[in-house]
Amino acid sequence: MIALLPLDDRPCNTRFPLQIARIGGDEILLPPTELLGCFNTPGRPTALGRWTERLPEVSALIVSIDMLAYGGLVASRKPFVSAEEALERLEILRGWRRARPDTPIFAFNILMRLAVTMDGDEAVANYYNVMRYARLCDEAERFDSDYLREERDKVKDHIPERVLDEYLQARARNHLVNLQMVDWLAENVFDYLLITQEDASEFGLHRQEQDHLLARVAALNVGAKMSLHPGADEAALTLLARSWNTDVSFQLHVSDASDMKNIAPFEDRPYEESLRQHVAAMRGQIISTEIVNEKNANAEISDQKKVNDKAESTAIENVETANVERTNAKTENAPDDAIINAKTVADKAQNATVARDDVVAKNAQSEADFVLFVNAPVGGSQKDESEEARAARLVRLQPFAERLIEYSNRANCRVALCDVAFPNGADNVLMTLLEERGALGKLVAFGAWNTAGNTTGTVLAQCAALQRALWKGEDTSKLNRDFTFERLIDDWFYQSQVRAKIERAAREQGIVPHNMGEQGAVVESQARRELRGFAQLLAKHHFETTLGASEITLPWNRAFEADVRMELV
Repeated sequence: MIALLPLDDRPCNTRFPLQIARIGGDEILLPPTELLGCFNTPGRPTALGRWTERLPEVSALIVSIDMLAYGGLVASRKPFVSAEEALERLEILRGWRRARPDTPIFAFNILMRLAVTMDGDEAVANYYNVMRYARLCDEAERFDSDYLREERDKVKDHIPERVLDEYLQARARNHLVNLQMVDWLAENVFDYLLITQEDASEFGLHRQEQDHLLARVAALNVGAKMSLHPGADEAALTLLARSWNTDVSFQLHVSDASDMKNIAPFEDRPYEESLRQHVAAMRGQIISTEIVNEKNANAEISDQKKVNDKAESTAIENVETANVERTNAKTENAPDDAIINAKTVADKAQNATVARDDVVAKNAQSEADFVLFVNAPVGGSQKDESEEARAARLVRLQPFAERLIEYSNRANCRVALCDVAFPNGADNVLMTLLEERGALGKLVAFGAWNTAGNTTGTVLAQCAALQRALWKGEDTSKLNRDFTFERLIDDWFYQSQVRAKIERAAREQGIVPHNMGEQGAVVESQARRELRGFAQLLAKHHFETTLGASEITLPWNRAFEADVRMELV
């Protein structure tokens, strides 16, 4: 059993870890829901500290620094808790380490996003203006541009002084706490520290904060024990997968090589870089990559034999390279990957000779545990895509879809789909192709929700869970099927189709979708009808069964996310 102090009470931070842990034959122990707060109501850090102290014996503790310090993700964007008070609350973790020195502590905290919380129509302008201001602050100085400085000052004039002051105070406090957590990592308070960059872009105030954090990481030589990469709500899942140490492997198929170099919306680095960091953080490995683009060109760039043959020499080279990379840490967006890779490759060299045929069933015609298909970031918003662009993508995606279908029809081949083409929902073009060919029910893992980092971390963790269940000889296929089914209903049908419809209907009734108040039940009822109808069809035609129990709610009383709970008969 693993104890989890989550980022907040949303399903992605509570139900997802519970479900994925059970798929992996494990259990998660969570605090009472009433201690976690809800949306703008902060959690109760003092009570959560007592809960942490009184935990029974567990195999690991996964802890959100933001929940324990401030009361959760939304609360972390407000300056109402001082740095001193936050660090005092976190002292409980030092005591926990002293009392339980042999129990691993996996900690994660968020590097604050560029925007403020959008919790009503009055906050929409502030959301976009603050985000633009944060970008311009960075761009003006990096490019030494007077024009950009003038633009920054113009934007600043449109932001209420109180809003901007609170935003900057919260950023400064969070940065101090994040730096302190790196120090604690060096003191072995944590076994691993994951810092995830919430909604950002290529430029912004976060860039300087990342530079400072990575410089501290390099100075303290703790790069092998941490990662800093895009994400937030999937962080607990990444650490859950890491705690299992499955060394799960992936044969990667990407929709388009050039799209892998795109920076996904709300992120700050090329997706191919982010993906590598996510895989390394959860202790996985990519052993080969195939590119499937509009020309259906296949390019194998590595295989397991090459990894094993060169592992030892590469590890030595990476250690040497790490010394050079540390000196450049102040200008790097990524964490000290050379140190991480050196340890990862060295571990693989040591483990390469260990026979695992008795515990690992490899995919047919593949040495990887999973065939991971990635629909790479396109950029922009799906709802703004023109008919011409959609038609062109349909042509480009057909070879990718055909390849996925081919693999999913192979015996003993576990196919996962990570759809990060667009934020906040699955790619309708790709999903329609797969639906028409009856392929959706053959996926063993699927994700397409919110940001690319959120989706990536979830899909990887689901694969790690399946691998752990295989090692343990436990049949959790029913649990996994239900979770995948829920993701298809939520990430595709709700986010990409139903959500926009119910938001329009809400507006027509005078309801604000960002914060619906007492009228939320009307919108929730419409979402429930839409999703249940589609779920019944999907269950019948793709999973060859019927829909059992189902429950659909809008947990934060807004349309942005749904809590979809469904069981297949």
